[in-house]
Amino acid sequence: MIRVGSGPHSWKRSAVLGIAAGGLFLTAAPARAVTLDIRRVDTDASTTGLNFGVLPSSVTHHTAPVYLDIGHSPSSFRRVYLYTDNTGRYGKTQRGLVGAGTGPPLPLFFRNFPEKPIDGSFRESEAASWSPVIEKGEADFDVQKGTKALIVPTAGRSRVYLGLDLSRREFGGSYGTRLFLEESSLVSDIQGPALAHTPFQDVILIDIPMGVGGTVVEESAGTLATFFYRMEGAPVFQNVPVVLRPVPGDPFHYTMDAALPAGLPAPGVLEYYFVAVDQYENDTRLPADHREYFRANLVPQNQTVVRPITNAGGRVELAVGDPRLPGVTLDLPGGIGVRSVTVSLEPTATQPTLRGISPVRAFELGPDNINFNRPGSISLPYPDADQDGVVDGTTVNENDLRIFWHDGVDWRSVGGRVDTAANRVTARISHFSLYALFPFNLGVTAESVRPKERILTPNGDGVWDDAVFDGISDADGDYTIEIFNVRGERVRRIVNMNKWNGRDDDGQIVENGTYVYRLTGQGMTVTGMIAVAR
Repeated sequence: MIRVGSGPHSWKRSAVLGIAAGGLFLTAAPARAVTLDIRRVDTDASTTGLNFGVLPSSVTHHTAPVYLDIGHSPSSFRRVYLYTDNTGRYGKTQRGLVGAGTGPPLPLFFRNFPEKPIDGSFRESEAASWSPVIEKGEADFDVQKGTKALIVPTAGRSRVYLGLDLSRREFGGSYGTRLFLEESSLVSDIQGPALAHTPFQDVILIDIPMGVGGTVVEESAGTLATFFYRMEGAPVFQNVPVVLRPVPGDPFHYTMDAALPAGLPAPGVLEYYFVAVDQYENDTRLPADHREYFRANLVPQNQTVVRPITNAGGRVELAVGDPRLPGVTLDLPGGIGVRSVTVSLEPTATQPTLRGISPVRAFELGPDNINFNRPGSISLPYPDADQDGVVDGTTVNENDLRIFWHDGVDWRSVGGRVDTAANRVTARISHFSLYALFPFNLGVTAESVRPKERILTPNGDGVWDDAVFDGISDADGDYTIEIFNVRGERVRRIVNMNKWNGRDDDGQIVENGTYVYRLTGQGMTVTGMIAVAR
């Protein structure tokens, strides 16, 4: 309630309406509620009291010491109304502040300011600029509401001052009213477009344009979307229009595509958000909270990105150049014993060559000396912006690309499958290392699978700890590796894992000596010998 009398009377917040109970009520169209803050006129500080206090005896017009700071949609299809309802609580149909007796009410007026005025006082000389607050109980309320209760929208924010006409001087005691703030729509569509976007944590910067994508769902035509961005520390957000492309077969579903201007981004933290507006000026912001925005870390080549991981394993994804395109993806098994994974894009010109050819892409994965108990997988992207089947800037056919790892001396085949639609190669891996894409489809043969390691020293120092069977993957079919001692006793059986770490089936390091391996599967049987020297 708004009250006047011998002292201030406060109003309490309502858990149901979310704004106030007993005095100031807020009603709004679903999903488009206005916001309200009651502020002191003198200090602009927020307060929880809405009252006129003790009325002075020397003036004919009196201004409330507080004003209503209202946030609302700037849409021309929206209307915001202010009125009283004295019928329910007071049983009266008169407008203004009403008393408990039979005396006349105190006429209540309001004025809307687009900005907080230097002087917003209610004076007799300016009374024509103020509007009377109409009463819901009046017979012609519905007729008057459209014009006299209307708060003219002011770019999404209004400052409403309240005043009393005391010129009749026929008052005494306490007065109050129930004040309602209402928002409604002229059209049935009152919801903004539905926006979706998958945030990205890190982007490795390379020399290609960068953009951001997402999706929009909206039934009405004429939807527009905007991408707002800035580098951390910049005073204001810049913006670029978002290109909306219809999804085939779904007339209400669009993909969002926002390209950053040339010269951006630079290393640092990118802060950004989206806004979409439909033809009825219903808008949606993503993130929804105007105090929040997405943040992405933009890192240069050769700078290490650290990602946390739990003991259960999981997926690690990292954008390369443009987060709209597939990046590096690691699917790691559980139990590898680390809390974080490191990834860096290495300059190809400085990497070891394979048969005199530099890699198409090279990534260093860490930490060092970490081996998996079960296979994981890696997907490495390659550039083919025009989707012509040739790696950009080269004459390499994308179907010839395979993944290799470097053992400190040579490149060794991992293999992989090429996804020409997503422009990436995926393969199974069993450890962290330097991985790269080369245009060599070596295939899987008995000779290529044989481990290069002839002697194992499984002491955990990262040197000769494992015998790796190169190029074979369970993605191409099951396979088994068996290890036998010189007495013909099997000491280890490994299924669909391409390495032996010098341990038996109980997890113990085997005795020194010579061991025979036998790999079977995928139409092959490969045998050989490996020595173990602890």
